[in-house]
Amino acid sequence: MANPTVILAVLSLLVFVGLGLEQFFRRTGVPDVLVLLGLGIAAGATGLVDVSQIGGLAKVFTTSALVLILFEGAIQLRLADLRSAFSGTLRITLVGFLAAMVALTVVGVVFMGMRPLAGMLLGAILGGTSSAVVIPIVQAMKLERDTRTVLTLESAFTDVLCIVFALALVGALSAGEVNAGEIGTQLGLGFGGALLLGGGMGLLWACGLKAMRQRRVSFVAIGAAVFLVYALAEALGTFGAIACLAFGVVLGNAPAVAKGSSAAAGLELAPGERLFLAEVAFLLKVFFFVYLGASLQLGAWQPWIYGALVTAAIFASRPLVVRLGLPRAVTPRRDARVASVLAPRGLAAAVLASVPVQAGIAEGQAIEAAAVGAILFSITLASGLVFAIDHPFVQRLYERFFRGYPEAVEVAAEAAGGAVVAMVPAAAPQPHEMAEVAAVALPHEVATEAPSPSAGAVAALEGPAARDPLAEPDPSLPLFPDGRKEAG
Repeated sequence: MANPTVILAVLSLLVFVGLGLEQFFRRTGVPDVLVLLGLGIAAGATGLVDVSQIGGLAKVFTTSALVLILFEGAIQLRLADLRSAFSGTLRITLVGFLAAMVALTVVGVVFMGMRPLAGMLLGAILGGTSSAVVIPIVQAMKLERDTRTVLTLESAFTDVLCIVFALALVGALSAGEVNAGEIGTQLGLGFGGALLLGGGMGLLWACGLKAMRQRRVSFVAIGAAVFLVYALAEALGTFGAIACLAFGVVLGNAPAVAKGSSAAAGLELAPGERLFLAEVAFLLKVFFFVYLGASLQLGAWQPWIYGALVTAAIFASRPLVVRLGLPRAVTPRRDARVASVLAPRGLAAAVLASVPVQAGIAEGQAIEAAAVGAILFSITLASGLVFAIDHPFVQRLYERFFRGYPEAVEVAAEAAGGAVVAMVPAAAPQPHEMAEVAAVALPHEVATEAPSPSAGAVAALEGPAARDPLAEPDPSLPLFPDGRKEAG
C-alpha cells in the first residue's frame, strides 16, 4: 500500500508544478497541458504512478475533472456571444466531425486493413476535439470572443457526437446493421433534454444562491450542484456534459436571462465565486493530465505508427473544416490559424477506445492502439503549433487556406447617440502576453484578456450584466456575495 505521506507530498508538488507551468505558459506560450501530459507519461513509464491502483475511482475522477472544466468555461460565455457564434458553432461541429470520420475511415481501411464499418468506428471515436484541452488553451489566448465561444462549444458538442456514433457503430458491428433512426432519436432527445434540464436548474440555482450566500456556503454548493446536474441528466438518459454546459451558461448569465425582473441584479455570480471555480478547475486540470499521461499504454509499436497516421489525417483535414465552419467576415486570419491547430483528442477518445475490445470486435486492438497514439500525438502537435502560431513558417503553412480572411475585423456597436466602430487586429500578442490579473491574492493568478475598444463599447451598451466575468473586479464592489471585501 502506498505511503499516505508520500502521496500527499506528490500531490502538493504537482500543485506547485502546475502553478509554475501556468506562469510559464504566459511567459513563453508553451501550453501547460503538454508538460503535464509528459510528466504523466514519465511517471507511468518509471512506475512512479500506477493507475491500476486507483481502480473504479479513475472514472469518477476523470468525469469530475471534465465536468468542472466544462462548467467553468461555460460560466464565462455571454449570451450575446452565443447568439452571434451559433451558426459558426453548428457548421464547424458537424463539418469537423464528419470530415474526421471520413478521413479516419480512409486511413483505417487503406492503411490499417479494417472493414469499412470498423474504419467508421475509428473515425467516430476520434472525431471530436477535447474540451479538457481546448478550453484551458483558448481561455489563455488572445482570440476574438466569437472564436473562443465557437471552439469551446465545438469541443463540448463533438464529445457527445463521438459517444453516440461510436456506441451505435459498436452495436452495428455486433448486430450487422446500422440503425440511423435510433442515432437520430438519441441525439435529438439527448441534446434537447440536457439543454432543458441544465437551463432550468441554472435558473433555480441562481435564485437559491441568494439564501446560500447568507450562510456563506455558496462556493461549495455551486460545485455540488454541477455534479447533481450531471447525475440527473445521465439518470434521465440525456447527455450530462451538455446539461452542465447549459447549467453554466444560464448561471453565468442569470441577470441577462432574468432581465426586467426586480431580482435580476442579485442573480449575478460574485467575483469570488468565479475565482473559486477557476481554482478548482485548475487543480483538476493538473491532476487530470498527469493521470491521462500515466494511463497511456505506449509499450508496443502500434500506438506510435497508427497514432501518427490518424493524427496526420486529422490535422490535414482541419484547415478545410475551419474554412467551411468559421465565417470569413468576422474571423481574423490569426484566429483561423489557431482554430486549425486546435484539434487535440482527449478524454472521450480514451474512454471509448476500450469499448471495441470489450465488445469483441476483431479490429478492437488496432482501434485502441490508434486512439492511444492519437491522444498523445494530437495534444503534442496542437500544443506545439499553438506555441508557434505566429512563427513565419506556421503563417506560411496556413496562408494558402486563409488568404481571404481579414487581418482585422471591424466591429461596430451603437452607443448613446452614435456608432462606435473599432478595428480589432488579427495579429494579436503571443499567448503569454496576457494582462496580469490578481486583484485578489489566491493560490494562482487567473489570466484575463485585455479589453479591446469594441469590448468596451459593447459593455457600455449592454450594461453591468455584460461585463467580462474574468475582468478585474471593480474595487467599489464587494468580492464576496455577502458584502465582504476581504476574507475572514
